[in-house]
Amino acid sequence: MIRLLHLLTILGGLACSSAWGQTAVGGCNFMLTSQASLSYNVVSPAQSLASSLNINCSAILNVLSSYTYTVSYGSGSSGDVGNRTMRHSSVPASVLAYTLRSSSSASSTLLGNGASGTSTQTGTLNCLAALLGVCTLGTTQATVQSWLHVPARQFARPGNYSDSIVVTVTVN
Repeated sequence: MIRLLHLLTILGGLACSSAWGQTAVGGCNFMLTSQASLSYNVVSPAQSLASSLNINCSAILNVLSSYTYTVSYGSGSSGDVGNRTMRHSSVPASVLAYTLRSSSSASSTLLGNGASGTSTQTGTLNCLAALLGVCTLGTTQATVQSWLHVPARQFARPGNYSDSIVVTVTVN
């Protein structure tokens, strides 16, 4: 089993960043990328920001084999995966609610760790045919999408808001 814990930081102006560029764990490589930033305006419609987690296990999938992966998302500072909040950088009592979703639709699946009505993201990586230690048929890589959604009409103090989410990838 390969397990990766990663800190996804949701930052001021609502930009997502990653505590890693690319990380290799147990023969798999993981890379998190996101759009540059998102500025929130109380009179604007709800806003979203996409991110991608790339999983590449081609180093261990070089012979006939199959692995499942699970991606789960922590609760952040709120302690509740169903009700996440970002905190103002200088006034922690001022919060801005947000959700992590499986698509750009605000009504899509709520992502988390399986608690409070949230779901994890899962898939299969496999090598169906190999030649000289190289997988020639199968899926050795996956891209897992997630979206940060910030609901409209939140009357929050102007400034920078942030939250940190632990993203756990388990491959077994």
